[in-house]
Amino acid sequence: MLHVDHECEIETDQEDIFFLPNRNFFQKAFDTFRSLLMASGKNPAAHKYLHSRDSIIMEKRRHLHRYKHILHPFSIFRLYWDILMILIITCLLLITPYQAAFEIKMRLRYWTICKNLLLSFCCMDIIVNFMTGYFDKVRHTVVMEPKKIMKKYIRYGTFLPDFLGSLPTDIVFIKTWQENTVTPFQWQSCLYWLVPIAATSMHLPKQPSDDYWINEFNLWEESKSFQYLHSLLRAVPIFMSAGFLHEKPKTNADLTLVMLLQILGSLTIWILIACVNQLYKGANSSKIKYQDMMAEVKQYMKRQQLPYLTQRRIVNYYEFCFQHRYFCEAEILKTLSSHMRQEIGMHACRKLVENVTFFNNLPLPLITRIVALLKPEIFLPNDVIVRANQPGNCMYFIASGTVAIYTSTGKEVCHLEDGAHFGEIALVMLDEQRVASVVAVEICELYRLDRADFVRTIHPYPMLWEQVKKIAIERHERTATNLFFHRTEECRKQENFDGTQTHASAGLTVESARYCPMTVVSLAVESRPFDEKQWFARIDAWAERTPMTMKRLGGLAIVIGRRCACLVAPDGVHALAYPYCRARTGFGQKGEH
Repeated sequence: MLHVDHECEIETDQEDIFFLPNRNFFQKAFDTFRSLLMASGKNPAAHKYLHSRDSIIMEKRRHLHRYKHILHPFSIFRLYWDILMILIITCLLLITPYQAAFEIKMRLRYWTICKNLLLSFCCMDIIVNFMTGYFDKVRHTVVMEPKKIMKKYIRYGTFLPDFLGSLPTDIVFIKTWQENTVTPFQWQSCLYWLVPIAATSMHLPKQPSDDYWINEFNLWEESKSFQYLHSLLRAVPIFMSAGFLHEKPKTNADLTLVMLLQILGSLTIWILIACVNQLYKGANSSKIKYQDMMAEVKQYMKRQQLPYLTQRRIVNYYEFCFQHRYFCEAEILKTLSSHMRQEIGMHACRKLVENVTFFNNLPLPLITRIVALLKPEIFLPNDVIVRANQPGNCMYFIASGTVAIYTSTGKEVCHLEDGAHFGEIALVMLDEQRVASVVAVEICELYRLDRADFVRTIHPYPMLWEQVKKIAIERHERTATNLFFHRTEECRKQENFDGTQTHASAGLTVESARYCPMTVVSLAVESRPFDEKQWFARIDAWAERTPMTMKRLGGLAIVIGRRCACLVAPDGVHALAYPYCRARTGFGQKGEH
């Protein structure tokens, strides 16, 4: 695959600017905060689900116009908020069991304030969740309607566990500061098994008798941290059936608890392993297949001794194509009916086809057949999709991504993004040369429509075929004219035109003939009359004999191409364009102005 290093020369469009310029400090600060709430390419999830820069821009517009008070799920704020909540929940998981087991005798105000402060962030997280949109994986859209967000979070989300886990129990149950006693079995349960700790966290126990292991190791008067570590050291091996440390249990309560915990731990571990293995294989079968395929690909690249950059491009191609999940699309489509296959194709590509001007008047059955002929292709950054002055036999539709348009001299003209198309003239004109090069700026997903397939499909509709050719050629002429004037401006900057010259630059006129089909250009001064019909007749006569030649007559340089002609005055400074539609069946017929 040919590729070049793309260095963007296009300035940022005004459409990418979402806030007004020249605002005061507070307004700029507010705009900066608003931008943190909008979708951003810095959020990894945005590239995973929105795919391209243009899709992210469209999400920002939709967010600003309709959902100003909603937090976008792919925003920078949401990314950092999730990271903060991970740290807070981790701290709570460490603080709460410790406080419940070892602060029963006397509650320290420090631990209570710290835990309740963290719980207040959990309460704020509930509010943030109510204000954050979500990504609908079925419809592949971001939902930001407040009613749908509330319904999703309450009925299908984690609202209930979030609410129960955020309650500040130390404030609610004030009576727990009273002194109470617990049985030895409850005390052992708190130390061996951390789950029942919450049930006894508000009770004050008596010191156990000398038969228990707590007094055997003199733990009752030790520091809380030493008690915690020693209890953890005993509880984990018992539950994991990894043996017992130090002394064997002496009391019936200890023996009973140890046996129950070992049986429960063994059953839990085996059941957990079986369930996790089954769930992992069922939910990640496509991921496992993808990993196996990538292992084979890497072995193949290693065997071929490919360069590192080539290996990275191949890996990026597979990652974008399969999104870390392997599936055989051909096998899946074979199991579906023809109607369902057409429905899937129309859902994916109908909008792309309808954006093409000369497809607007086609009947729906014909559009359906055209959509079925589209072939998906993926291009990596800097891949050359089409090259100027090369014959073309297909057109492309951009499903996602951005491509750059270059002239044959390497001048970047514009960008095309999601929903755009290019190369449609190749469908109606046989062996027509490309007037520009197209290079992928980012990873692009395109759909290709071959000329042979299109002609075979539209052949039963001759009237529509003629209409499509007419519209496509007119659009091609406008595009080529724009490229011609881009090239003309470049040549004017590079070459110093002298008023005493007897003819114009041959390089300029030859390039003009290539870039300006069906157009006659005169650089004659305004004072000099120009008889178009006289020159058109002579151009036709010359073109019939020798295409792509250069003549000089009456002080004018004339360049004749296969379907184009350019006239350049010797001392001209003004460019005048004359549309010149010559017959396409031969060069000897009379042209029209």
